[in-house]
Amino acid sequence: MKVEHPAELPEVLQGIFFMDGNVLPDDCLTMYSSDWNADQLTLLLRVFYPVIWTFHSSMGGRMLVYLVKFSRFTYLFRFSDANLQHGHITPIVFGWSVPQHSSQVKDVWQMSRGFEKRLEKKLVRTSLLFRKGGND
Repeated sequence: MKVEHPAELPEVLQGIFFMDGNVLPDDCLTMYSSDWNADQLTLLLRVFYPVIWTFHSSMGGRMLVYLVKFSRFTYLFRFSDANLQHGHITPIVFGWSVPQHSSQVKDVWQMSRGFEKRLEKKLVRTSLLFRKGGND
């Protein structure tokens, strides 16, 4: 697949990202069609766009993709450092930001895996715990 209008992304945001420990029927994503703002260090990732996110071909995967498209599910990444290692992620559903209990992450690429709440695991793991090329 080829992206028609790829974003000018920093190197750390380029590539295919595999989600480690994800319990939902989706596996990987790319950020090439996202909106990157280098001045504000923000990335708007529209999960419902084509060639962004992959979903399993199972019934659960199909239900999830329909829900994502219907709700126009989006993530807003706000990095707090120029190395893009720390920041906040805000899920956006039906155009509304979803409040989070623990939205600040110490290190985007090296997060611990000991979260207590299943919702936090979903929001953080599917949006933050990416390993470029799928390597640990």
